[in-house]
Amino acid sequence: MKYDSTSFAFDLHTTLASIQAMLLAKNKAYGDSALNPLRILSKSSAEEQILVRIDDKLSRLARGAEAGEDSINDLLGYFVLLKILRARSATSAKAALRLRNPRAVDRRQRPSTSAAATRRRKTARRRPPSP
Repeated sequence: MKYDSTSFAFDLHTTLASIQAMLLAKNKAYGDSALNPLRILSKSSAEEQILVRIDDKLSRLARGAEAGEDSINDLLGYFVLLKILRARSATSAKAALRLRNPRAVDRRQRPSTSAAATRRRKTARRRPPSP
């Protein structure tokens, strides 16, 4: 079978659109329960709860106990939710760090002038002299 980038792009878009539609429908039906659980009985973090759902789904698959579910779509959905949750957590952590110490975040993103100058000097020393 010959590779066809147009066909792949269409199949990718169709597949991801179906996962998106499923997640949006479940979010509408259940609220934002995966990313912001009510924690009525369980006090586990949202990430831990998603990981437990993934474990449960994989366990049912390993035992051959699928109940007419589309397990692949369910797993993809859980992994997308996990990715969203981790991205939100990273953004929140950066924002919290910025509030506590704005200069610390800036120093990590941009090297100080003296550090940049030191790197330039070291690089210049490694270059062979031009003929």
